[in-house]
Amino acid sequence: MNFEISSNQEATERQAPLAIKRYLTLAMLIICIFGVLENTSGQVYAQTITSEMQILLTEVSHWVDRLEAGGFSIESVHIDPMTSNETYLISHYLYRGNEYLILGVSGVEITDLDLGLSDSSGTLLVTDPRSTNLPILAIIPTHDGLYTVETDIYSTSHSIPASSPLFFANIIAFRSG
Repeated sequence: MNFEISSNQEATERQAPLAIKRYLTLAMLIICIFGVLENTSGQVYAQTITSEMQILLTEVSHWVDRLEAGGFSIESVHIDPMTSNETYLISHYLYRGNEYLILGVSGVEITDLDLGLSDSSGTLLVTDPRSTNLPILAIIPTHDGLYTVETDIYSTSHSIPASSPLFFANIIAFRSG
């Protein structure tokens, strides 16, 4: 699932928070239905993933609200599955002088989610060194350009097989500088 909100237009900015909340509600419903139907590794896996998605969507909604209360505009929210042996890359255009916060959000099954941000030349600019399932990157770019957010699952609770996908989210928010 990918959900991209562009806040380049005034009308979109006003509608973005409502659109995100509608999307999160729809995603919750879909995940609950899949939780009932899913039988990839049995009923326990389906129940765990359903519970994880409920936690994840609640956390994403919470952080969207907190960021907006802090004066940030939500530029994009990405929710996707990933196994612990994968790297997830998002290319995103950042503007010089704006203050950006990039959050990684997960449920309780992912115990350490890592984020890094590289510029268009591949130079790693910032990482979150903490062992947490809520990494946060903060940056004020010195030039406009395409940047890459790298997300990795460093560790999990091991309650489901390592080859089973877990869901995470990336939130990219900015405040004009």
